[in-house]
Amino acid sequence: MNGTKSLGMAAVEVGIVVAGMVLCGNPPAIASAQAEAHSTAETDTSTWKTYRIKKHGFELKYPSTWSVHEASGSMEGVLICRTPQPDAKAGVQFALQRQANPNRLSIEGWLDNELRKVKASSLQKVPMKIGGKPALRIQMGDTDEIVMQMNATDILNIFYPASQSKSDPTYGTIFSTLRLL
Repeated sequence: MNGTKSLGMAAVEVGIVVAGMVLCGNPPAIASAQAEAHSTAETDTSTWKTYRIKKHGFELKYPSTWSVHEASGSMEGVLICRTPQPDAKAGVQFALQRQANPNRLSIEGWLDNELRKVKASSLQKVPMKIGGKPALRIQMGDTDEIVMQMNATDILNIFYPASQSKSDPTYGTIFSTLRLL
């Protein structure tokens, strides 16, 4: 990979990780993941649809009343939302960064490295598992973000509205159904 392409990829990676920080301001402290966890066992998913696409490398279930909007262009991603039209404030956005972790760092090491690149203040990171893989949850204003490794070099960013996810177990249930392909 030449230097220009590497620099361009680094700019995209850093932009995705910190975009919410720039738009939403400094993150407040995050309570423990256990304190905010919702019981997903109580949510009936029998009528939910399944989003599965091999190019993104994962599948998950979502409520049948929600809609799916795939990103076009250079960004691989999908928005699953409550509204018929795309609305990031009413759903969950998944953004896949291919080859974002060429040094094969742990997810925490990768996130720390990305934050150092933009001289961002340290964020409180809450460890969790998504699809059986280690992940980190961070809060950026009114948006929560989960970062996880899809494989040794690809990173999945999941953005969702913090206030809604705390009062609505649907979000936790969606995350609990995520499975890597």
